[in-house]
Amino acid sequence: MAVPKISVIVPVYDVEDYLVDALDSLANQSLTDIEVLMIDDGSNDNSRHMVEKYALDYDNFHAFHKENEGLSVTRNYGLKYAKGEYIFFIDSDDYLLHDALEKLYNCAVKYDSDIVTANFFRYNDKKSWQHIISDYVFNSLENDLYNTNLFEYPNLIWDMPVWNKLYKKEFLDDNNLRFFDGRVIFEDNIFSTESYAKAKKVSVLKDGFYCWRMRAPNTSLSQSHDTNRGDELYKMAKMVNDIVNENIDDYEILSRKYMKWLTLDIPFYMSKIKTYPKEDHIYIFEGAHKLINLIPDEYFNELNTYYQVFYKMVQDKKWDELSELFFNDLKSNPNAPVKISDEYYSMFDFDRDAETENLKAYIKSITVEDNDLVVQFNLKLPFKETIQKREIRFSINSPNYSEVVIASNFINKDKLFIPLDEIKYGENQIKALYVSDFKKECFIETDVHKTIVFDEYVIDISRNKYGFLKLVKKERTNYDFVIESIELNDGKFQFIGHSNFDFERICIDDYMNFTSFEYPIEYESEMFFFEIDYNDFLKSPIKKWEFNFKDKYNKIILIKSFKKNDDNYQIKIKESKNKIKIIFKPYRPIEKINDLEKKLKKVKKENKRLKKKNKTLKKKSKKSKRSKISKKLRNYL
Repeated sequence: MAVPKISVIVPVYDVEDYLVDALDSLANQSLTDIEVLMIDDGSNDNSRHMVEKYALDYDNFHAFHKENEGLSVTRNYGLKYAKGEYIFFIDSDDYLLHDALEKLYNCAVKYDSDIVTANFFRYNDKKSWQHIISDYVFNSLENDLYNTNLFEYPNLIWDMPVWNKLYKKEFLDDNNLRFFDGRVIFEDNIFSTESYAKAKKVSVLKDGFYCWRMRAPNTSLSQSHDTNRGDELYKMAKMVNDIVNENIDDYEILSRKYMKWLTLDIPFYMSKIKTYPKEDHIYIFEGAHKLINLIPDEYFNELNTYYQVFYKMVQDKKWDELSELFFNDLKSNPNAPVKISDEYYSMFDFDRDAETENLKAYIKSITVEDNDLVVQFNLKLPFKETIQKREIRFSINSPNYSEVVIASNFINKDKLFIPLDEIKYGENQIKALYVSDFKKECFIETDVHKTIVFDEYVIDISRNKYGFLKLVKKERTNYDFVIESIELNDGKFQFIGHSNFDFERICIDDYMNFTSFEYPIEYESEMFFFEIDYNDFLKSPIKKWEFNFKDKYNKIILIKSFKKNDDNYQIKIKESKNKIKIIFKPYRPIEKINDLEKKLKKVKKENKRLKKKNKTLKKKSKKSKRSKISKKLRNYL
């Protein structure tokens, strides 16, 4: 049997609500020469049956079942059976873009990489965004890196997930790289640290291919928080420290590793303290105390003064004052009254800390007033209580035009008034500049998604893959594109309609994950026909698409909405706010049946109760009648 190019290892445990998305994303990969090893780690739900179904439906999908032993053991189990040239791990509640494995594999082969790591997205049912790790590892690069390693690019120490990486199997085997054979949280940190320490060739790709699902609170082990997590984190951190001490003595790498712990991992762990009752806080505090004792004192000097105070309190075990620091966050308001001693308060240097922090700008809403686009914004610079209007400048950035500065007189009560004439045709971004005794700038972030139609042009408002506001101005035409009927036949959506202009192609844009597909349009007289492969809609984790034309705005009209349920999805195509939207929502017949069975049991139980009650009432009624007859008889006698 030929060796597959990639073995994809999928640990599965109680993920029936999400598993279809993960496995469909693998079944629809553009690289087909892969094997998918689905390892059921003793699931209690329908996940164990679902992996069997995929193994029957696809020759390259293989189902394995074992007793529950945890994520690390399950991944090692998959490595025993993997036959591919390369190894890829995916969590069973996540998702891959359709060309992810092809791009990773091509890069690995071309540059003979031990590891190829790529950017990734977080997402939920409403939006996608990037994690802070992306800023440190991927977004800061001007270009992809094809032949580097941890010692040449120390920022890799921030990149600890295993699921955004392709590993050469020979590299893993030669270095006996396996996961810790037991239960430990954040096991990725141990495996990734050792892998990076031993890899000679690493490729780093700026584009994101992996979609990391943000599930509801406490539904995922990696996203839940238990009071004994301090001990678990310490156990993991101790293992990582041992690996580092054995393999790394580079100050830059150590500095970045400890900065990650001190500014991301430990604060994130402790930030969840508000979700626990006060009597449990001591466990979290003590866990943090154990963790920071692994870090040499010299690295605390690199922190801003807020974190220096934070960790001084942890070292001193001043839990009451630390709680005060949490609940009255001085980052947002340095003048907030807090019950901390002068010893700690005197350590703060808010002005210096503000210079080292990033400016953040976020848009709440966008409307139109007269000849202005009105942007309701929020600016935040940590350690500064307020940002004065005179200290702010905004500019419009367009690839086709020079930067246009919008003066301060266009700002009023956290509203930015952008003259419509200043928005150029094509793509525009808005940059904020904070000017004080130092300067800070940033692009504005947003979740707004809408289209505003004017007489001669339209402005599409959305976000790019980094979450920044994108204004796309298009010429408006009077050409109507009318979709009269939609059918789904043989795995293809078929669209028929008419238009008063012969368009060559139509696009569907994935406005949550920033991919786009084009489809040719065929004409016969004024009637048109085009079709879209069903599988194209499966190439995105959040299946929300829009019809569009690239350069001009043409009104797309849908005569009748389309709605259909298949085995996995409820599919809707409908007209909404100047757009035709295509939405796939998860549809789980098994869940529906289970819900109906639960309802039926409830009805049967209630029916049984009512029958029993009715029987009791009948007995009481008969007894009452006998009593009345006896009474009448006694009276008669």
